[in-house]
Amino acid sequence: MALFDTVIAGAAEKFGLSGEKAGGLLAAVLSLIADPAKGGFGGFIDRFRNAGLGDTVNSWITRGDNTPISSAEVEKAVGPAEIDSIVTKTGLDRGTVTSAMAGMVPQVVDKLTPDGEIPDEEGLLSKIGGFLTEWGGTIGGVVAGGVGAAAAMAGGAADKGRAAAGAVGDRAHGAMRSVGDTVDGGGSGSILKWLIPLLLLGLLLALGFWFCGRGTVPTGNANANVNANRTNANVNANRVNANANTAPSNMNATANTTASRTLSEVTLVNGTKLQAYPGGIEDQMVKFIQSDEYKNGTNDTLKEKWFNFDDLNFVFGKTELTAESKRQLDNITAILKAYPDVKIKIGGYTDRKGDDAANKKLSDDRAKAVQAALQKAGVGGQVPEAEGYGEQFATVEESASDDARKVDRKTAIRLIK
Repeated sequence: MALFDTVIAGAAEKFGLSGEKAGGLLAAVLSLIADPAKGGFGGFIDRFRNAGLGDTVNSWITRGDNTPISSAEVEKAVGPAEIDSIVTKTGLDRGTVTSAMAGMVPQVVDKLTPDGEIPDEEGLLSKIGGFLTEWGGTIGGVVAGGVGAAAAMAGGAADKGRAAAGAVGDRAHGAMRSVGDTVDGGGSGSILKWLIPLLLLGLLLALGFWFCGRGTVPTGNANANVNANRTNANVNANRVNANANTAPSNMNATANTTASRTLSEVTLVNGTKLQAYPGGIEDQMVKFIQSDEYKNGTNDTLKEKWFNFDDLNFVFGKTELTAESKRQLDNITAILKAYPDVKIKIGGYTDRKGDDAANKKLSDDRAKAVQAALQKAGVGGQVPEAEGYGEQFATVEESASDDARKVDRKTAIRLIK
């Protein structure tokens, strides 16, 4: 049985996918794992470690049961831009992609690390070469027709992809034989020993460009776009995601661009100690509460002073807060308890993508979900208001990329009197 047969079969059965769709999704996962521009296998693993899943990743690599992950954790680690690209290339809905990847990734990492070690590039190629060969026919055919075959598989037209790859494969095979014929005796075998790994590497690069939405052969301008995407990926890794700063007259417009994202200790007036990011929402709220601007302010002067959450997120498309949001909610609770006279309003915002009414409802439900969480924590009397504004204050066009639009997706707090 091929190395990944059970992974494909499991995803196909659980999510009602065809073999081609499940295989195309696995090809996308492998392209992320093998992409040298993003650090290869080690870089892929680091994405999950940086998302706070170090112990979980270790369970995949070492012997024993694999600790499962959620679709939200997949999106957090991989990044919404990468997920968007895979959704587009595979033709699957976002929920299916993230849920199926949550099942695939632990299994794939486990199968690629049987000795408890991350393989080097050569070792990785030897492990995934069988899968790539099976999907494209001969090795020469897969490499020579890599991009076209990958596109066909992702679109559910694997038969056409294999036919195209086979046709190119015949030509490639003929070319390889011609090379072999020019070498005496066993010389052709010697050439193939180094030629085949090079061809496999070419396929990985082609898959990487296809599934990451970088087109075919990049030009100078395309390279600039790739660098921009890498920058966005790094921003996502720093957890600027759905709560990035926005809105004119927002006093903490640079909070989430803070270079350091290391938690530090903050001591409140009542002696309570918090773990928070320097320059984050907690730091800014405390300083503002202690300022003359707040003490002498009125509801009219305070209504434009919003503080954006920088570590509070929701499950995609839902009002359910992620587990990682608890730390910041606990911090806000502690601040309110330290300043019992302070009252706040919760605001929810979306980007311009989608139906206006649906966006308004989602943002309102999310704002009220944060209000409910604070009420449950015992400070409900200090959180009398919660309102969703939908896309009313969105600044980025609906046609812009998801990465550009995330600046308009946020949850925020303002002080009221």
